[in-house]
Amino acid sequence: MKRVRSAPEKVDFDLAKFGVRYEDGCWELRQYVVGDSYHRVCLDFHKFPSAWRSSAKDYFAKTLLGLVPRASTIPLTLRERFYAIKSFAVWCKEQGAASPKEIDSELIEYWGREIVGFQKGRRITPRAEGCRSANVEDFLRGHTDCSVEVRAACSAVAQRSRKRIRMAGNEAGTDALGEDLILRVLRDALVVVQEDAPEVLRLVSKFSGPRATRTARRGRRHWHSEWVGDRPNFSSEAMKRLGERTCLSEERMIGTVIGAAIAVIALLSVMRTSELQRLCVGCVEKEGDGEFGSWVIKGILAKSGRAHTWIVVPEVKAAVEAIELLGAEVRANSGTKALLAARVVSRKPYLSGRTRAPSKVAWASMLLCRVREFAQLSCPEGGTALEHLTFRKTRRFLARFVARRDRSSLGALAFQYGHLDVQITDTYYVGNDPELTKLLNEESSLEVIRAMEDLARSDSVHTNVPAEVMEATRQRIEAVLSRVSTQKEVFRMLGAGVVLGPCDWGYCFYRQERSKCEGNEDGPNKANRTPTTCASCLNFAATPRHAEWWRRRVADLEEFARFRGTPAQSKRIAAERLAQAVKILSVIGGGDEP
Repeated sequence: MKRVRSAPEKVDFDLAKFGVRYEDGCWELRQYVVGDSYHRVCLDFHKFPSAWRSSAKDYFAKTLLGLVPRASTIPLTLRERFYAIKSFAVWCKEQGAASPKEIDSELIEYWGREIVGFQKGRRITPRAEGCRSANVEDFLRGHTDCSVEVRAACSAVAQRSRKRIRMAGNEAGTDALGEDLILRVLRDALVVVQEDAPEVLRLVSKFSGPRATRTARRGRRHWHSEWVGDRPNFSSEAMKRLGERTCLSEERMIGTVIGAAIAVIALLSVMRTSELQRLCVGCVEKEGDGEFGSWVIKGILAKSGRAHTWIVVPEVKAAVEAIELLGAEVRANSGTKALLAARVVSRKPYLSGRTRAPSKVAWASMLLCRVREFAQLSCPEGGTALEHLTFRKTRRFLARFVARRDRSSLGALAFQYGHLDVQITDTYYVGNDPELTKLLNEESSLEVIRAMEDLARSDSVHTNVPAEVMEATRQRIEAVLSRVSTQKEVFRMLGAGVVLGPCDWGYCFYRQERSKCEGNEDGPNKANRTPTTCASCLNFAATPRHAEWWRRRVADLEEFARFRGTPAQSKRIAAERLAQAVKILSVIGGGDEP
């Protein structure tokens, strides 16, 4: 007898540990940042069309419980997906598709061509477009009743978005913010923190009594009447321009100081946005005693979750203290320890004396809004460039500023940024700087020219090529030293295909056809470029400048030979290397280093 199929049972989602119920139409998710301070995200499913609501709730419930490939419990991530999917559902309904079943592939193609990459008529960034299309693709893939053709079309749209991200990443990117502009903003921010903030604190404390005994509107009228008779002389450009306004309010003045303080902390500590949001009152500590002590901020890296210590200058400490004092009243009323509480950073009037619940931590957009407002007040001529100021650019600024002046400081920069490898700092924060690349090329040219001078003027040069070949090479070097000015001329001095590569133990007159390190047309193979390989290569040469390095190598190998219990094979290899080093040193070790 044929059995009748029953409909699949409805899965019950237990979301109690997230503080929400599946049946509710609005889910409130909290992400605690500092103590009881949190980010609050509301997922209001009433904003979805009725036919889409059940599928959307199923998707987000499975995302919270880890039942989908792209699972997440981070409220900010869920909010981003919520708005992307909600906008897509509302748009589909406007186009006549009241439910996921009514979507067809042509509608998806039109959405991918004309809608997903735009917001309010303007083209959005490739990364933002990729996030939107990926979120919708993930939602339609296994959580709706749409057809296979629709899912395939949506996957094609997402693939095009990912390709656009890759193409944008291959383009040479340049920052609209120049070094001079950021330095001017930073200088003015330091003046605000060090000179103008104490005056603002004096005015705030002076009018705290009248403000507490009046309504918000009467308190602001009292502030304006008293302000006329007690207008301070500010030192910074931003506060001077703010003081010229007749409609100056207490909130604007405090907001400008807070924006300057956030700019100082972001530029000089290179924290990420989420790391700034975790700062609490009293976060700056003294490490060490006396004049050798330093100020530090201890916290957690946003990406890796590792404990980290940021070394900061006294100006950062002053900026933190300014925010602490300006927001003391708000924190006392709300009971939060968060330095950047939402009511401290918000534009709305918040000094009304009302007791509030534990504060939320300021959103990243709030922090960025404050910094941009201050930057535009400080340098109005910055124009639209300052409208694109981001905390990513403030992190990149310090790395480039230092690397342009002292390339050897990359190791210290990597520690400050929390990178495990200096190559990460060099690649993602320094390496894509066109101006720095130009400077490094010029430095490489100077280094090669110094190597040419050393080879031409040294009395004793060790090389593996015949003496007459080396002598002809030195004559050509002397011939071009007087007219060499660019790296291109330096690399062409010995003829086509020759590169002069300086290193600690010698020089490489690189020719691909005779290289023992198996290099290519671009130069030597860095992986195989070792002292042992170079010393037996026809491209190698050394001068008295490298004698000290080879003396240390001889001493190390002699000490190794005295070790007991060393395997015979290791002793034989060490003996060969020692003989090689002694031979080189016998040629170049007689003279003094130039």
